[in-house]
Amino acid sequence: MAKIGDRHIEVTPDYEVIRAIIDHQCSYAAWIGAGASVEAKIKTGRQICDELRKEMASYAHPKDEDAWAEEQLNWSDLKRRYSTCLKRYGSAEQRVRYFRQLIKGLPPAFSHHALALLMQSGVLARTCLTTNFDKLIEIAFAQQGNSECQAIRGDEEAGLWRQEDDKCYVVKLHGDYDTHNLLNTTDETVRIPDLLARLTGDVAKQRGFVIVGSSGYEESVIRLLNDLVDSDDPTTLTMGLYWGVNVGDAQTAESISQDDAEKLVGAKLRAGSVSQEVLDLMNVMRERGRQVPRAFFPVFGAREFFRRLIKATANKALIGRMSRYFDYEMRLRLNLSRGGLTPEAIQKRLTKLAGKASERNSPAKLLTRSLSPTKVWTATGKTCAMQAEIAYGDITSRSMMGTSEGEVRQAVISPEDTMISAGGGVALALLHKAGQQIVLNELSKFPHVNHRDVVVTSGGELPVNYIFHCAATALDSDGKSSITPADIEATLGTALHLATELGVGCIFLPLIGAGTEGMDPGESLDAILRALKAFAASAPACRMALRIVIREEGTLTRREVGAHLAAVLGPDFECVPALAEMSSAAGEM
Repeated sequence: MAKIGDRHIEVTPDYEVIRAIIDHQCSYAAWIGAGASVEAKIKTGRQICDELRKEMASYAHPKDEDAWAEEQLNWSDLKRRYSTCLKRYGSAEQRVRYFRQLIKGLPPAFSHHALALLMQSGVLARTCLTTNFDKLIEIAFAQQGNSECQAIRGDEEAGLWRQEDDKCYVVKLHGDYDTHNLLNTTDETVRIPDLLARLTGDVAKQRGFVIVGSSGYEESVIRLLNDLVDSDDPTTLTMGLYWGVNVGDAQTAESISQDDAEKLVGAKLRAGSVSQEVLDLMNVMRERGRQVPRAFFPVFGAREFFRRLIKATANKALIGRMSRYFDYEMRLRLNLSRGGLTPEAIQKRLTKLAGKASERNSPAKLLTRSLSPTKVWTATGKTCAMQAEIAYGDITSRSMMGTSEGEVRQAVISPEDTMISAGGGVALALLHKAGQQIVLNELSKFPHVNHRDVVVTSGGELPVNYIFHCAATALDSDGKSSITPADIEATLGTALHLATELGVGCIFLPLIGAGTEGMDPGESLDAILRALKAFAASAPACRMALRIVIREEGTLTRREVGAHLAAVLGPDFECVPALAEMSSAAGEM
């Protein structure tokens, strides 16, 4: 039990909530708040307020913006800030357009897919409730295609709900943008529409609620929950109320002690992560002698809670289906774990990758990036049919990979580690462009490979036939990585031989190891050229073009590139400087 002010608040570890759900399947309905959609890159209420404040202030030009925001937007009142900002923003039609633009093109996150799986399988009740305006839960159901999902978005649709039904339902307590009944201003969210409130009461009979992603600052939510607690119906909320409190990123351990749960949750509650009215509600349940579970519990992100819940079911089919919808970081953690890395080593690796990504996206780096692919050198074999081109540009762009002439099979090299984790740099950029779901599903069949080996997948949405995932980087169980020029030579040699077997005539590749692993760019280029020269000597009749892509001229100048070509390829290749923009009909960077 944690003490918040003069209140004594019940706190329980997340695994106790998971145990209750699994021991009493279909007895808990999920209640989903905005925090669960953050993983889908939907802006939080705070971010929306900040954005609207900035826009409105740019037109109002207040002398003192803070004072203006306090007076016009109730900025310091967390209960009223969000609704006031939206009311000041414009009419209901303007708000609908704003929210449509806000979520345009965003796919469901893992948490939405996991919730759909849990509802379909009967682990959670087949009806969930949400205050969210997006349609990500319904889209997750549609993409999975295993069960029909009916959205209940207002009183006029409440009659479509059935207690005993194979269909799943999403009750949208604040409506959604699609039906133009979006409820988000103070006046609109004072009380949930009557029939939706009655439906919620029916869902609560013989059940409990597990609330994830909600801070409980909406007056309508507090009123509705208070009405349920005060209900004369003894069957209402008989399984209790568990309220998840987001305490940060995923922890390293799979379980957490009672003391740690109380410390983490208590700190967040004192900081205002849920409203005072929610704290009062939980106290009221205890004071009125409701002999049902009621507790806060720590949530390390909605995706992590649902992942743990599905894992705890021990249902192999359900666990297998879950893995199809892992996001990039979840898959990376899983792959590294399968490879024997400890949680601490995994975190070390992720921290390194995140640091390199931040460095690559610094303002200075962004300013120096080439706007279009530019070929600077061509090396043509004198006694073999191989050719090498060196260009500046973005290897992941269609304007780069669309430059191959004729009907020739193409492949792109993705520099990898032995866990095939697509952990950063070009590998991660290619994964995004190819389509994460497509490529990651193929890579899931190869949790790890031998050092210097190559795994081939389709090109996904890239304009190439194949992606060659080259495991040139060795990843140790302690999270440390290493790569040498000899590793690059050997791995690229394997890739070139695979290319001949697959009939590939053009390969795009970056300076392997020069990004995330920090190898000297000149050393990487030399190793690539040595692999090319050795392969050409072993297969002089093989006709293939190797297009080596350097991100920007600041990495290696034209003169430096020429010197490396001459030093490594020598008299066996004719090296000619060029200055030609590599145009493409695609034109997309």
